[in-house]
Amino acid sequence: MLHSIGTSDKYRKRTQREGSKVHVFRMLVLICACVSSGCSDPDPLASTIDGLDDSTAAESEVRVSSDQGNKTSSRSSSSITAGTDFDERYLTIGDLAPPISVSSWPKGTGTAAFLPGQIYVVEFWATWCAPCLDGMTHLSELQKRFGDDVLILGITSEDEKTVESFFASSSGGVKTWREIVTYAIGLDDAQSTFRNYMEKSGDVGIPKAFIVGPEGHIEWIGQPMRLDEPLAQVVDGTWDRNAARELYTQLARAVILRREGRAAELASLQSKIVKEQWNNANVLMDLAAAIANSPQPRNLKLALRAARRANLLTNSRDVIALRTLAWVHYERNELDSAITWQRRAVQASPGDVNLQAALEMYDAEYRVLGRE
Repeated sequence: MLHSIGTSDKYRKRTQREGSKVHVFRMLVLICACVSSGCSDPDPLASTIDGLDDSTAAESEVRVSSDQGNKTSSRSSSSITAGTDFDERYLTIGDLAPPISVSSWPKGTGTAAFLPGQIYVVEFWATWCAPCLDGMTHLSELQKRFGDDVLILGITSEDEKTVESFFASSSGGVKTWREIVTYAIGLDDAQSTFRNYMEKSGDVGIPKAFIVGPEGHIEWIGQPMRLDEPLAQVVDGTWDRNAARELYTQLARAVILRREGRAAELASLQSKIVKEQWNNANVLMDLAAAIANSPQPRNLKLALRAARRANLLTNSRDVIALRTLAWVHYERNELDSAITWQRRAVQASPGDVNLQAALEMYDAEYRVLGRE
């Protein structure tokens, strides 16, 4: 039975002697965690501001209460209220969706404008982004599920030759990617669409999706693997844009406070979010991951509380919740618990090489710190 070494004298002495090795281990673990969550942004919460997607995962979506008197159809765009630190220059939920500019559609038929009454998903991806490819099958299933009610648009900044080569390649099974993808894929025109959406939202981590409602407003922002619930609610008219915007703004503000080093305000806000989102597994696991990825000072006790709750809400079956709980234990120097939960994550997704690599690194660090 592995023992906890988080508070032992031997741990402190080993940490001093093996400091450089531990640093390397932790950097590799962080890289694996980011690869599993999303590409281009090492901030898990920023990648899934769903959603603050995020990735942002982690892979199913913001669950907000529905007020029957305050639905999508009755909402109009408004600015973030003063004092939120979420600059009005940022694109957010409730804003009118920016135009998209695509040079060509190598797969499917896209659109040059958002038509009234039509619901869209604008998703940003790249052929080199592993989480993006993981989400393509899911997006294809959603396109089949919602049919004409939703038009999914996958936008990439890569050139046509790269994309065509990707479509001709195997997905790992008997089908090529062209055979798997059921939605439209467009080539961004001089990255203008990327700038209008990704950069203006304050987060350039991919994959990332935006739901555009029937009135042309952004209804949700987050990781594609989390689209199911919010998209279904937007389609059936029960989506509460107000609640989604409020949560998104809180999480966005948390990211800003963290980046500005305003630790006391951040701790207070994070505690508030955990209390208010106690039954929202996705937000809790994202928040726990964000804290685990933060520099000192950080509230790892709160992170552990949030991660445990997320794991409980998902019945220890969600690979992201399991991985996040393992990561928080790791950051708390509770390597025995980190290994235990990471093994559960590997069992939940046995083919995930990143999960397996993280487990091997936890084991390796335990051996470095735990040897006599």
